[in-house]
Amino acid sequence: MSRAVEIEDLGASLNGREILTDINLTLPEGRFLGIVGPNGGGKTTLLRIILGLVKRASGRLQVFGKTPKDAAREGLFGYLPQHMNVDTSFPATSLDVVLMGLYGKGGAFRRISKNDKNRAGDMLKTMGMAGYEDHIYGRLSGGQQQRVSIARALMSEPRLLILDEPSTGIDVVGQEDFYTCLRDFKRNSFCPSSWPPMTLGSSLHMLMRLPV
Repeated sequence: MSRAVEIEDLGASLNGREILTDINLTLPEGRFLGIVGPNGGGKTTLLRIILGLVKRASGRLQVFGKTPKDAAREGLFGYLPQHMNVDTSFPATSLDVVLMGLYGKGGAFRRISKNDKNRAGDMLKTMGMAGYEDHIYGRLSGGQQQRVSIARALMSEPRLLILDEPSTGIDVVGQEDFYTCLRDFKRNSFCPSSWPPMTLGSSLHMLMRLPV
């Protein structure tokens, strides 16, 4: 089985302080992985290193056999950060936010087609947000915004989906159903519209290799 992520003896420092040391990790294709730990333990830093957003101090890292920057350049990542960089005072609709997920594959000035809009609507339906296409994103609840944000991360059809605390702002319900949803999505690129949110403590970080 080929490998989506390979990490060997990775180390990282921020502001002169050692954050990560001797990290070794292999994520085979077709698997998903949860990273759990205390606040300040370096989980987000590790994800950002995989994404190529933070430089590692030492070690080896490959994503589908490529450097993180090359993988990002080819649009292989879908990423949900802890805090979405969306101005909630701007009157962007849920559909607008999901369509932002295409910018990495054509820039902010990419022309949006009817097919793009239809796919964005399908992603919202997949996340249980059918009927909210024209609702203003900034007026949605925290849980609703998170669902829209996950739809945005999936819009570019990434090969590797990285979710940084995906249960942020969502009530604690249906953990097992959420795991089932991830398994179904990985297998079929589909999640039932009734998928519920999930939490695992307060610090769940996930890497998920999607089907191609």
